[in-house]
Amino acid sequence: MNNRCYFEGWYFKCNTQENTIVFIVGKAREKGEEAFIQVIRNGDSKSYYIPYDIKTFSYQESPFSLRIGNSIFTEDYIYLNISGSINIKGIIYFDSFTRLPKKILQKGLMGPFGYIPFMECYHDVLSMGHNLWGKLLINDNLMNFENGKGYIERDWGNSFPKSYLWMQCNHFTQSSLSVMLAIADIPFLACNFRGFLCVISIEDETRIFATYTGARIEQITKEEDSIEVCIRQGKEIIRIKTYYDKGHMLKAPNKGAMKGTVYEVLDGKMELQMYYNEQLKAELRGEQAAFERVGKVEDIRHKISL
Repeated sequence: MNNRCYFEGWYFKCNTQENTIVFIVGKAREKGEEAFIQVIRNGDSKSYYIPYDIKTFSYQESPFSLRIGNSIFTEDYIYLNISGSINIKGIIYFDSFTRLPKKILQKGLMGPFGYIPFMECYHDVLSMGHNLWGKLLINDNLMNFENGKGYIERDWGNSFPKSYLWMQCNHFTQSSLSVMLAIADIPFLACNFRGFLCVISIEDETRIFATYTGARIEQITKEEDSIEVCIRQGKEIIRIKTYYDKGHMLKAPNKGAMKGTVYEVLDGKMELQMYYNEQLKAELRGEQAAFERVGKVEDIRHKISL
């Protein structure tokens, strides 16, 4: 990127029926460049931020490969060799990526918005879901990922939105189902608008409901321990409700520096209802759902979607 202040990060979520661990690999630049790996896992009371010399960071897009310190992240596996506030060694293998459909005039998940050169934050998904196997030794405790599931996304720009919701789950009663929803208050020129992206992948079909596809958010309902979002696109209605508890603190980019803070839940629950012509067609429940909320829900709820 040409901007003086920027960030770029990749989010690797690896989970089994009982356990979830997330690795966020990235680099950021404000006055100087820094590289890092962040680690969070369910059942742990804190998160971990491991800084690295920027000289140890390298990235190539095709074939996808990230190297940072002594760790390697690819489309086929991740090899971890982390020491510091947390010690992790081992390898997790990937198989059967679920990629997004690439259509003409779309630039990844953001569609035409991906072509705008001065957006605050860009977002894309590398895999909605894939199979995992392998083992990690984490502070002398063995974590087995046999029959696990993974998810990978990427963000880049200069700052995370001031207000946003993000939720993701790929551990449903329907084993092939994976869901991601992101809603944000987006600054654009002299105004703000509410943009959103929702991806539902099941079997061999991936559906995108977004601002640029003509979908609209009909309702956002917040309760003490849950948030429900209702989306309509033509004759289809999607209801996604996520239940959450306390989250793990993560560092987040703000004008290129990792000085912001977000909280992410890793062991939430998700309910998905799909309607067509007002008739309920599917109702599914998921475990190990990830969830983030930054800012007030009202700031997102009351914005007018373009």
